Amino acid sequence: MLNKLVVNGARPAGENQWRGTVKYDGQTVDGSVTLVDEDSMQLSGCMLIACKNVDFVRR
Repeated sequence: MLNKLVVNGARPAGENQWRGTVKYDGQTVDGSVTLVDEDSMQLSGCMLIACKNVDFVRR
């Protein structure tokens, strides 16, 4: 997934974490991005009571 807007209006929410509007897989929800290390990040979002985490790894 290259050159795609995933998080919009993100604001710092902690060390290596940002919160904003997450756009992924055709859905738009409030969520967060966490930088796990220099080569990976986790995208998290919830819609009603269903939550999902997606891990991205740079190779």
